[in-house]
Amino acid sequence: MSTETLKPEFGADQHPDETQLLLALERELPAAEAAAVERHIGTCWECRARYHEMHRGILTFVEYRDKLYLPELESAPQDFREFPSLLNKEAAEGRGPGLADRIWSRIRSFFSFPRISLQVRWASATAAIMVAVLLWTQVLSPANLSASELLTRAAQAQNPPATTHRKVHQRARVRSGKTETVREFEWETGSPIPGAKWGSDPDNWTAPMTAEGFSEWHDSLSGPRDKVKKSGDRWTLDTVAPSGPIKEASIVIHAGDFHPMEQHIRFSDDRRVDLEEVSFDMAEQAPAAPVVAQARPVATAPTAAPPQSQPAASQPSINLDEAELDLRYAMFVQHVDADEDLQISRVADAVVVSGTASSAERLRQLQGNLGGLSGVHLSISAPAQAVGGAGAAPSQKGSSGSSVPLLKDRLDSAFPTAQGRRDFVDSCLAFSDSALSHAFALRKLAERYSDSDRHLLKPESQNKLNEMLRGHLEQITAANAKLDTLLDLLPPSQANRAGSVNPRAGVAALFDLVQRQDSLVAALVAGTRTTDTAVAAADAFRVGHEAITRLGGELRP
Repeated sequence: MSTETLKPEFGADQHPDETQLLLALERELPAAEAAAVERHIGTCWECRARYHEMHRGILTFVEYRDKLYLPELESAPQDFREFPSLLNKEAAEGRGPGLADRIWSRIRSFFSFPRISLQVRWASATAAIMVAVLLWTQVLSPANLSASELLTRAAQAQNPPATTHRKVHQRARVRSGKTETVREFEWETGSPIPGAKWGSDPDNWTAPMTAEGFSEWHDSLSGPRDKVKKSGDRWTLDTVAPSGPIKEASIVIHAGDFHPMEQHIRFSDDRRVDLEEVSFDMAEQAPAAPVVAQARPVATAPTAAPPQSQPAASQPSINLDEAELDLRYAMFVQHVDADEDLQISRVADAVVVSGTASSAERLRQLQGNLGGLSGVHLSISAPAQAVGGAGAAPSQKGSSGSSVPLLKDRLDSAFPTAQGRRDFVDSCLAFSDSALSHAFALRKLAERYSDSDRHLLKPESQNKLNEMLRGHLEQITAANAKLDTLLDLLPPSQANRAGSVNPRAGVAALFDLVQRQDSLVAALVAGTRTTDTAVAAADAFRVGHEAITRLGGELRP
């Protein structure tokens, strides 16, 4: 090896250049020069960092070659001695060498060319290694962001600081089980997103698709297991919870602007909710003035038009039938029609929503989601303003006092622990309540829209009405199916049990069946007072349960 070639001096800045550091790393410098470089590295943090960076780059390149590149290569032919003849055959057919062969041939000839100094060759090798390092670190295995940093950036992309007053409108596709709907959400920038907090029931999911909701759940966990990875133009955060109703959740975020695109949530019972953003709009607007109509009682007559006003013909007319349908559809999308005790009525120029919200937070959601609908006035009070109120559907569970459940012995036998019994009873009552709430909402829709009323609606509004009817029927069927577990605890049927119910076809009949089933469930597992025996109540539950399933399928539009 020529010492003349291998004896570069330190630069004018008294630091070794890239070639000297690389030669020292490869043990290619003479002993005296290697010692000089080593002494310099020992006292210069900058050169020491460059030296170790080169070392990590080479290790990364070797790791890429051994773990990704070489395993992807096809294995050598079993009879390797035939390789020369096969190669000659390919050449005879006019095929040139492959791209990899040509590149390798050029590299081999370049490094074997006698006129090129070792420094130049190693400088070229350094450039090739750095390219490989960049390929590995930035494309194949990019440096990961932490879960909290990724969620913070994503939350800021959806809800930036309120430097200007902007309103966000999001449409998201929500899939839960066999149900798929497209829902709309709205919020104002600079303030917490209404309803962002996740619930624990995938069948009644109301939260929008936001990084804020994911972050709030993530921060509530103790010791979550996070995995952040980048693939192409997408970041994906997958979090496994150590405990709780949600087992695992993931969020997909666009790498360019950190905007969330998808969320996938898996619960402890393996039910799932999958959310995909359909559209996202953020428009600047002037600060919204308080909605005076929200405090106006339903019975208040509309204010008379002031003198000298323009003729009524010049005012934009509002189709109240369409406005009411849009209102009902918005309530359906937000699960308000089944979860809140609200009444819809009309005055001369508007559709009015009145009643009492279940909570202050729910009232804010209602005002945000329904207040901007055209032709709609709100007159909804907070819970503290209510003297009293009825539930969405009048349940008989708590109205007549409690006694011993009809299935007490069977519950004690099936669930030895008190917690197990409580969990089973609570789940039965929750599913029964859900079926009753949706049956009540379904009945109100059916009573409101006769065939003649349907014909007054636009085709797209008729489609929305069918979607609402179908959605409530699916929720009733799903909740009814969850009560199948109760059938296993029922006592044997009497020999002379009542025959099958043959209800008249219609939504009213379905509501009667669900309401009757709700009272039977309460008597069987919770102990509401009843005149039925355990066997009679069990028989009535079996018959009604089957009839609900059958009728729910027959009524589906």
